[in-house]
Amino acid sequence: MLFRSTGDHNILVRKLDHYGIRGVSNSWFKSYLNNRKQYVSINGFNSELDDIKCGVPQGSILGPLLFLLYINDLHASIMFSKVHHFADDTNLLHFSNSVKLLNKKINCDFKHLVNWLNANKISLNISKTELVLFKPLNKELDHELKIKLNGKKLYPTPSVKYLGVKIDSNLNWREHINSIAIKLNRANAVLLKLKVYVSFSILKSIYYSIFESNLNYGNIVWAQNVCSSHRLFLLQKRAIRIINSADRLSHTNPLFQISNIVKLFDKIAIDNCCFISKCLYKISPSQFHDWFVFSSSFHSHDLRSSDLGILKVPSFKTTSHGRKSFKINATYIWNNLHKQLKYHQLFKQNPSRVKSILNNYYINSYT
Repeated sequence: MLFRSTGDHNILVRKLDHYGIRGVSNSWFKSYLNNRKQYVSINGFNSELDDIKCGVPQGSILGPLLFLLYINDLHASIMFSKVHHFADDTNLLHFSNSVKLLNKKINCDFKHLVNWLNANKISLNISKTELVLFKPLNKELDHELKIKLNGKKLYPTPSVKYLGVKIDSNLNWREHINSIAIKLNRANAVLLKLKVYVSFSILKSIYYSIFESNLNYGNIVWAQNVCSSHRLFLLQKRAIRIINSADRLSHTNPLFQISNIVKLFDKIAIDNCCFISKCLYKISPSQFHDWFVFSSSFHSHDLRSSDLGILKVPSFKTTSHGRKSFKINATYIWNNLHKQLKYHQLFKQNPSRVKSILNNYYINSYT
């Protein structure tokens, strides 16, 4: 759901006081927000000045911060669901084995949410509010889904876009991969047209800008399933042939090595290991600090030196989602690479060093 930034200035000032911004600091913010005016100009005709009594100044560094402080207590009004914020985009997540119980609790949370919005004078952009139901593909619902928000019934959508990633109801990432494939095809068309006008180094920079940037964004989430992502790898191979002016049937391993570009699935492995390294070094977000643990902590007997740095594989219930999840897949990738790189103990390296070691390892393997 998306909120329109219509926060009341008086409420915001009181919330700042509640969070400890008092005295002169509070007066400064009050002065910063009050006595602002606006007008509309169309074809040289200007409307009358009007006072701005709500919202935060757009384009300022304080705007997003003040809005986050304004909605910081929203989660306290929600009883059953987990609340996730990113700027003005808010998500409610609830787990249940019963659709009937799901209806009851979600509708209850939505009533409390509407009350909070009204009390804080924030409007909800209902047209950009979506509902997605995550469930196994072949599982039938035991009850009709009846979810209402402010009197309007919400119907489940096949997928929802969150922070630039399309999350589908079956968590197979096909819709997101399809959207990336469209972007990569366009990027290849641009590279094909430019290759006769610019040098290899410039073409490679353009490749990183318009092709690999789309390929890398969020890949440790959506690209764990090799089969679903294979079509993107084929598009990457086409891009490598284009920037090297190679024939469309040319073997790509030497081209990847000459270009010093890592293949898609190898890049995913590198990103997985770098994330694990950040978790082990405690420089990732705090909720991930305990995601990965060494197998040595689960054994009382002495381990061989080759077993040092091996991670304990978390348990999983299903092969369709559990085995293909990031946490499980990343652990297997880390353990396999750790055993292959005998002279580089990954668990002793900082994340930047892990990235450098693995980049060189994969580039040198393209022979």
